[in-house]
Amino acid sequence: MLELLMSTFFMENFNYRLTISYDGTLFFGWAKQPGLRTVQGIMEEKISTICNEKIHLNASGRTDKYVHALNQVLNFKTKKQFKPKELKKILNNIIDKDIYVKEVTIVDNDFHARFSALNKTYKYVINTKYDVFQRNYSLYLNYDIDIKKIKKLANFFLNEHDFSSFSTSSLKDNVRTINWIKIKKQKDLIIILINANGFLRSMVRMIVASLLHDDEEKIKTLLSNPGKGKSIEKVYGCGLYLLKVNYK
Repeated sequence: MLELLMSTFFMENFNYRLTISYDGTLFFGWAKQPGLRTVQGIMEEKISTICNEKIHLNASGRTDKYVHALNQVLNFKTKKQFKPKELKKILNNIIDKDIYVKEVTIVDNDFHARFSALNKTYKYVINTKYDVFQRNYSLYLNYDIDIKKIKKLANFFLNEHDFSSFSTSSLKDNVRTINWIKIKKQKDLIIILINANGFLRSMVRMIVASLLHDDEEKIKTLLSNPGKGKSIEKVYGCGLYLLKVNYK
C-alpha cells in the first residue's frame, strides 16, 4: 500500500523539457521584466494557462535584447500530464509566431535546463555586404575584416579565465572555460562560433567586439587584470544566436 501511495505521489509531478527557437527582434530578451515583452513572460503565461497553475520556466541561459535562439532549452514541472506531441501542438497553436516549440519530452525529475548543461555554443553573424532583409539578423560592417588576425586573437580567449572584463555581470564568480572558437567565411558572411561551459551577461558580444577592434596586448591585459566591463564595447545583439546546448 505504501509503495502504491509513493508511486502515485511521484507520478503527480511531471518534468517537461522543451527545445524552442525564437526571433529576438521584438523581444526585450529572455528574462521576464514588468511591462516588457520577453520570451519567458509569454511562455510562462501560456503554459500556466494550459496547466491551470502558476508555472516557472528554467532556461539553459538568458539571452539579451534582440538576441535570437535556434535551440534554447527549457524545463518546467507541473502536476498536469500531457503527451509530448500533444503539448507541442497546443503550445504552437497559442504562442506568438516569433516563438516555435521544436521538441517536448518528459525527463527525470532532477533535470534542470541550466544546471544540467555541460556546455553551450553561441553563433555570431557578421555581414560584409548590406542586406536590408538581414539587418535584424546580422551585424553589418562596411570595412575589410582580417580573418587571419581575428583567428589569432581568438586563441587568447581559450581555456579558463576570469571573464569579468568581458561582461556586465555582477556575479562574484566570473570564471568560465571557453572550449573552442571557430571562425569561418561564407560568401559575404563571417561566422564566429564560441563553445564554453557557461557564459556571462554580454560575454559573447564583448568578445566579438574585442576580436574586431582590439590588439593582442589589450586582450592580454583585459584577461590578466579582470574587472567588470573593462572591455566596454559590445557588438549589437541582432547578430547573436544561441545555437546549441549540450547535456549528459
